[in-house]
Amino acid sequence: MKLTLDVSESGLLLNGTAITLPCDISEISAVLGEPEKTSFGKVKREMFYEDIDEQALAELNAQTAQRACYTWNALGMHCHTDDGVTVNTLSLRMNDSTLMKHPDYYANTM
Repeated sequence: MKLTLDVSESGLLLNGTAITLPCDISEISAVLGEPEKTSFGKVKREMFYEDIDEQALAELNAQTAQRACYTWNALGMHCHTDDGVTVNTLSLRMNDSTLMKHPDYYANTM
């Protein structure tokens, strides 16, 4: 699948379909297909909180349990939800090694 992204004053178009954030994950999936990976937010102590006690860790996990990241790696897209359903962040990743080696590329093509 090829991704066409158009961002303008009129809004956001993904492959010709208007998307308004926040939106339901089903709207993004209808355009991009099912995500390749879904990860839900469970905090690991070693990630950020070395000194956190068990009760505080359990409370933190309860607060973040519904958070999710949906990923379409082949398209370089991912989105985040706080409740597992409502997309509030949509991100595009450009990971071309040529671009990374030549940062002036952006200045010459914009």
